[in-house]
Amino acid sequence: MSIAVNSFLAPGSPYNASLLNKAVSKRKEHPVSSSKASQQNGNESTQPASLNALVSAIKGAVDTSGMLHPALKRLADYDRENQADFLHTLQIYLDNDCNAQKCGRLLFLHRNSLVYRIRRIQEVGQCDLSDPEERSFLRLSFLLK
Repeated sequence: MSIAVNSFLAPGSPYNASLLNKAVSKRKEHPVSSSKASQQNGNESTQPASLNALVSAIKGAVDTSGMLHPALKRLADYDRENQADFLHTLQIYLDNDCNAQKCGRLLFLHRNSLVYRIRRIQEVGQCDLSDPEERSFLRLSFLLK
């Protein structure tokens, strides 16, 4: 968790680690149990073991608008001006583990068209999708949005 938190808090962010730790400590009061453990115990947990549960806890405790990857704003502005749909393309691309073939099928795009669009997304958003840490930050930003 500390690696994700450290990469999540951008330099100059109005939020500090103590705010995020406060959100995480609130979540520790009601720990997320794994579905496998609850099945073994015969208990049905009402809290799913997922990243979404953690994100929901953070969103409820902290204003996350200043924590989002700056590329999301750049892409949203570009989409608004040019009707490019880059944000949606990026989200689908990241959700499918950067698999161009699968993403192209879902977006009804030829693979080469998708590759061109991803290159434009990186230029406009000023992000590097070959960097796993940046991809994680972008995915987390989409969840927090």
